[in-house]
Amino acid sequence: MNVIYLLCASLLTISAYASKVSVELNDEDFSETPANDLVYQGQRIDKYEALELKQNGIDLSTLPIRTSTLYRGQKLKSLEHRNFPTKNDVLTFEDYKSSPSEFFRSVVSLNGKRYVLTAGLDNHFNIVRAKVLRMLGYDVDLPKFYKNLNLSFESAEKRDEFLEVLGEQTLTKRDKWKEEESEGNVLILRSVTLEPASLRNVNLFLPVMNRTRQESRRVYRALLNLYLATEFPQSINKASWG
Repeated sequence: MNVIYLLCASLLTISAYASKVSVELNDEDFSETPANDLVYQGQRIDKYEALELKQNGIDLSTLPIRTSTLYRGQKLKSLEHRNFPTKNDVLTFEDYKSSPSEFFRSVVSLNGKRYVLTAGLDNHFNIVRAKVLRMLGYDVDLPKFYKNLNLSFESAEKRDEFLEVLGEQTLTKRDKWKEEESEGNVLILRSVTLEPASLRNVNLFLPVMNRTRQESRRVYRALLNLYLATEFPQSINKASWG
């Protein structure tokens, strides 16, 4: 885990800053639409103003991204998981959460506080991406990894259904995610993460891209290097990086 994190941090330090896109574009006829979240001489500009600046010889890669609740423009500290469940707590399953293919999410709770439980083969990379995103100034949550986590269900049927859905959505065997000593209506899950159910921002560390966001805002376009460095499972060609 530490090796992966250090590797990604090194790659990003050298080749990717949130305010720049290092992808070379063949754009001599200005056919590529500039991003609409840039700042010039302290003022916000839209994509049309950015295109005009480019036509007048201004290098748009030197312009900073507009700061926001998502992008703070400076390195952020790593979050501490205070008041998170411990490995000895028993959480309660509440509901399934819609997810793209190859990873699973559900809503669970403990003492009235709700969390999103995530399982998938990319969980460790999700944590790496979240850590690096915060280093780059993106104010995203940091998932907490659990080697084991206790989860209770209202019936054995609900427990078995949970395992079936988990296996189907992660494209793995259901037994991969549970310990053998699980008993009754309580599952002892393995290798899962938790994050608050009430999110502070778009969770950019999850392996999901949105074409509209990537096309219009550099704050999202600038993630290309991070995704490439962390084996992002979704094809980067599915979204525009121009």
